[in-house]
Amino acid sequence: MYKPDMEPEELFETISQALLSSIDCDCLSGWGGYVLIVVANG
Repeated sequence: MYKPDMEPEELFETISQALLSSIDCDCLSGWGGYVLIVVANG
């Protein structure tokens, strides 16, 4: 589950689990997934 102020490793694990869960749910109708990560460089 996403929480504000997650560390990069925690965020990666959360995204990975979400993508794996979506593939397991309906692998025949999907064409994959997109992940966009927006970071502040400042």
